[in-house]
Amino acid sequence: MDLLRVVATGRRSWWALLIGSAAGALLVLFGSSAPAYRASTKLLVGPLGGGYELLRSAGEQAQTYADMAVSERVLRDAGARLPAPRTPAELKGDVAVSADADSRLLTISARTSVRASAAATAGAVAAALMRAGGGRELHLVQPASAGAGRVGGPDRALVVLAALAGLLGALALVVTRDRLRVA
Repeated sequence: MDLLRVVATGRRSWWALLIGSAAGALLVLFGSSAPAYRASTKLLVGPLGGGYELLRSAGEQAQTYADMAVSERVLRDAGARLPAPRTPAELKGDVAVSADADSRLLTISARTSVRASAAATAGAVAAALMRAGGGRELHLVQPASAGAGRVGGPDRALVVLAALAGLLGALALVVTRDRLRVA
């Protein structure tokens, strides 16, 4: 079968190609993971003021607190205090912590399928971290708040690729049907 015959077959069955392309895109749109919300809170590590050496030392401690924030003990305490209690294993995948040694800021982010739950999770982890030993060295800079928009869901490039795959799959079926009809 030559290329001109494939093109002619595709032109005759344009509707099948359109349906295949739409099916591929819709499969990715509705089959992907549920959209999520992200909330974050910021803590300052160390004293509010002081000498250079004291502030530099506090900046170095920021990474230690970041590691401590995702520890079993802190996540267990945070999960137990949430409105819908969660285990440390459940929280570990939804919580991310980053530390900036220069600014001494510790950012705790939580990602869940419900906006209020994301804010509650980030706040609970921050509170549990402060109870676990950072009460005097951690200062709340920004309370947990969820962003206005959703994060996650399918990527546009993935939707386009799925539509193309659906188009090519439909073309293969149409050409095969045409070849079987000729034979």
